[in-house]
Amino acid sequence: MTALRTHYDGPGMTRCRLESAKTIISGTKYLAENTLLFEKYVTALKAAFETRNECGEGITVNAQVYTLLKNIECTISQVMATVAAELHQFR
Repeated sequence: MTALRTHYDGPGMTRCRLESAKTIISGTKYLAENTLLFEKYVTALKAAFETRNECGEGITVNAQVYTLLKNIECTISQVMATVAAELHQFR
């Protein structure tokens, strides 16, 4: 058990998880609801932020929010149309 823990929690695997998290953070973009649900977008970023934190390279909450907003690549009118469509479903 110790050997398995050492292998999967060793520096090599930690570095691999950290690089994967950084790739997700920089590469995950929210373009529109029909390409990627906003909930999945937020969940993917949150998991990557948690991985960075576990690997000792956590970033502040302000930086996380900035990254989340920076990676949204659609106009406000597109977002408003999506919200309006969602609200219309509940009426």
